[in-house]
Amino acid sequence: STLAHILSHCKTALKQDRYTWRHDTILHEIASFLFTFITDQTIDKQPTPTHTYISTKHKRTFKASLPGILHTAQDWNISCDLATNKGRSTIPVHVAQTNQRPDMVIYSRSTNTMVILELSVCMERTIVSKHIQKLDRYAQVTQEIQDAKWKVYNFAVEVGVTGMISTSMNTAMTRLGLTGKDKNALFSNIARTTLRCTYILWLQRFSQTFDADWRFCKGNYYRCEGLEDK
Repeated sequence: STLAHILSHCKTALKQDRYTWRHDTILHEIASFLFTFITDQTIDKQPTPTHTYISTKHKRTFKASLPGILHTAQDWNISCDLATNKGRSTIPVHVAQTNQRPDMVIYSRSTNTMVILELSVCMERTIVSKHIQKLDRYAQVTQEIQDAKWKVYNFAVEVGVTGMISTSMNTAMTRLGLTGKDKNALFSNIARTTLRCTYILWLQRFSQTFDADWRFCKGNYYRCEGLEDK
């Protein structure tokens, strides 16, 4: 068996939810970080537009740095396709009735704004194709949400099985409003968690069974209770 087969394409591992376990562990990491980020935001902390000077050979220009998406409201809710919400739509039914369940949906009723975040954990060489595939998957429901007079942002983000953070992840988190310090902390957690999960999958490659109810996060194992809707 090749490395790609063991870490990403084994049918037995797929049936036993091994890849789902790794995916959901990483998703939990992202959701927990964003939930903390959102709850820490207050009106006083919202950033104001600033100007960054960019030097060129002959002149100086500037561009405005505007607040991120998560800085535009104070009533964000997070819904994730994790343990306690499995099988239920993560998109609020009053906005769109669909069988599709994006990995994470962040929405504000006061501003009628929704963020769709779909995570792929894949071999690094397939990141581009996965990105296109996931954007296409939610194109129709994105249009339905827009038809309901909501503003929607559709982000497909990827993490390599060895912990590589895709440029789409960096772009999405920047658009949400995370600073360089926030992103560094989140990406460090994601990379570490991904590597540990992948290592566990490698160690268990000859095992006939797999307990997907256990998760690894920040150096600890814990029984999976999922992330409740926030």
